[in-house]
Amino acid sequence: MASSGPADPGSWNRYAYTRGDPVNRHDPRGLDDCPPDDPCTDPEPDPGDPGGGGSPGGGGSAPVPEAQLCHNLYGKAYAACRAQQATVNRLMSAPPVSLDYVTNLTQTAGKLALLALQNNPDCASLFESGGADVPNPLVVLAAIMGGTGYANIQYASMAPYDINPTTGSYKINNATTTPVLPVSANGTFPSATITINTSSLAPHNFSTTSLVADAVTLLHELGHVYEFLFGADSTAILDDQTSAATSGDNTTLVKSTCFPQ
Repeated sequence: MASSGPADPGSWNRYAYTRGDPVNRHDPRGLDDCPPDDPCTDPEPDPGDPGGGGSPGGGGSAPVPEAQLCHNLYGKAYAACRAQQATVNRLMSAPPVSLDYVTNLTQTAGKLALLALQNNPDCASLFESGGADVPNPLVVLAAIMGGTGYANIQYASMAPYDINPTTGSYKINNATTTPVLPVSANGTFPSATITINTSSLAPHNFSTTSLVADAVTLLHELGHVYEFLFGADSTAILDDQTSAATSGDNTTLVKSTCFPQ
């Protein structure tokens, strides 16, 4: 909303419509009064503006709040603000990939990950740092992939985050792992949930990455299963819930160790 200023007496009464000058100024949204040539007068009808043709019989819906906020805060023309908001809306509403397709890819990637654990001792060692009390990672991953224990796999279309509406850049997770309550006295959990991202936003989902990359993702998440169920000392995979850099380091470690070629 426009702010008042000592050099502009018309702005002192914040409750006066168009600063008391409705003949020469206008306020189509009831939020920010403008002269006739100001960009807040849209050059083209906007379905999101009152009277702009929105819902039938409703005289139009309210404008997108983010676009209005963009205009008010940064003084950008509404056209530029709407373009930015369109970028955000497009990313946030990206459709998911076929669930059957992603499920099949996950199972195939799981088989490749199991082969890496079976045939590469260095790979298995990433999950055996806890000693004799920690189960064999081959057994744990086989149970997870078969749906018989340790963690369950679910599928969901995850939203991007840290979106830059100007450049269109964003971040998005391939997969996440969360613990299942309750937490024990020693800080471990009885189980975990691995969520595989089904978003169609390339190149961050199982349908658009290589099979090796998908297997790396599963082994990365296996490390977090160990972290939650057997303690942080049970795996070389570090807690990366709040650090994209640590997550990248974990992925690099798994790939270089389990799939060195």
